[in-house]
Amino acid sequence: MDDSMHKNLLNLMIKAQLKGHETLTPEVEKELELETITDWRTKRGITDNEILAQCVLLLLAGYETTASTLTFFTHLMAINPEQQEKLHQEIVDVLGEDLPTYDSVQKLPYLNMCMDETLRMYPIANTLDRQCNKACTIKGVKIPEKLTVRIAVDAIHYNPKYWPEPEKFIPERFSEEAKSKQVPFTYLPFGAGPRMCLGMRLAKLEFKIAAVEMIRNFKILRTEKTEDPLILGDNVLLAAKNGVWVKFERRLKK
Repeated sequence: MDDSMHKNLLNLMIKAQLKGHETLTPEVEKELELETITDWRTKRGITDNEILAQCVLLLLAGYETTASTLTFFTHLMAINPEQQEKLHQEIVDVLGEDLPTYDSVQKLPYLNMCMDETLRMYPIANTLDRQCNKACTIKGVKIPEKLTVRIAVDAIHYNPKYWPEPEKFIPERFSEEAKSKQVPFTYLPFGAGPRMCLGMRLAKLEFKIAAVEMIRNFKILRTEKTEDPLILGDNVLLAAKNGVWVKFERRLKK
C-alpha cells in the first residue's frame, strides 16, 4: 500500500469517527469518557501521520506474536493427537462448514482452553519489565524507587505449585471451574494491570479464526524432524531454536 492509499484510508477512518460523534452531546461524551481524533490533534498534539503509525504498529505487533503462538499450537496439536481430534470434533459440531466469526468462535470452549494452554506453555513475551514507582519492601526484599523489576513469566507458568505437571499439555486447566480456582497473577501471557497487552482481544480472535480453519481442514502430524520437547532459542520473543516441524494432511470431507 503506497503513501497515498495510507492517507486515504486514514482520512476515511477520521471522517467515520467524526461523523459518529456528531450525534453525541458534550455531556454524553464526558460521561462515556470518549476521546475523538480531534481531541488527539488539539490536546495531545498528535499528527495524522502519528495516528497512522500507531495503527500500523498495533497491527504489526499483533501479527508476529500471533503467528508465533499459532506455530507453537501446531506443534502441540501434532504431539497430542487425542486433544487435536477432540478440538476437531467440537469445531465440526458447532460450526459445520460455516466460516468462523467473532460470535461463533465464542461458542468453542475447548478451542479457548487449547489456546490458553498454548499460551501458558509458550508465552511469546516470556519476561515482563515493570518500574517500581515507590520504594517498598516485599517479603524482606527492599525494592528502591525507579528500579526495573523483571518478571520471569515462563518460570511462573511452569511452577508445579500452581500448575501440576507443567510440562504436559492439559487444556482442561482452563475450564471455567479450574479458572475459578486459579491463583491470581500465575498466568501472564499478556501481562497484567494497566500496562497489559493492548492487542489481547485482537490477538485471541486472530488465533481462534486461524486455528479453526487449520484444524477443520487438516490433520497436523509429527514428522521425523519434530522435536519433543522443543528446544527454545535465546530470543527476545519466544521461538523454537531449530524451528517447528509438522506435517499438514488434508482431512477427507464426510
